[in-house]
Amino acid sequence: MNLDQFYHIARASCAVAAVEYVTVFGSNAILPWLNDMGIQDMRQFLDPDIVSRELDLCVGDGADDELNLLVDGTLGELSQFDETFGVYAHPNPIEGLFQAPPSWQKRIRIVKEPKSNVNIVVPHYRDLAASKIITGRPKDMDFALGVVRAFDNDADKILSLVEAYMDEHPNDYQKVSAHLDVFRHKHLESET
Repeated sequence: MNLDQFYHIARASCAVAAVEYVTVFGSNAILPWLNDMGIQDMRQFLDPDIVSRELDLCVGDGADDELNLLVDGTLGELSQFDETFGVYAHPNPIEGLFQAPPSWQKRIRIVKEPKSNVNIVVPHYRDLAASKIITGRPKDMDFALGVVRAFDNDADKILSLVEAYMDEHPNDYQKVSAHLDVFRHKHLESET
């Protein structure tokens, strides 16, 4: 996915749902942050084989499941939009799906979509990386390592966010601790 596609999906989602903003989470939410560094395509940041075609988002405040269903039917996977543009919206309530560090909402960034001026809320890149470590799939670890490489080796700050998540979610402690060990190992390998 590239920044133009990111904007297109956000703009179209707001139009379909008749809302003024979307919250984007998941790997493609990093695109506005990468744009600051002159990177406008995820394939310049991650291995093209693991770049996602979907834009995980929540329309408006997320309280209306029908809006998410409407956006999914219109812009979701296998929709005409997907067939035409090769990317799609993946609307969901953010709670439960975005496993993020505490207080991530205090570190958000609001981006104005250039054509429509709708607001796009994106988590901080450190929160995105931490959420990927918390989830722990191999492609998530690759994403988190990419964030560390791209943003001046912020590994310690990202690890602190993961540890804060573990403190708030003691039932997930063992699982996330194992993910953290894998990330630390991969990070050390990547530095040698």
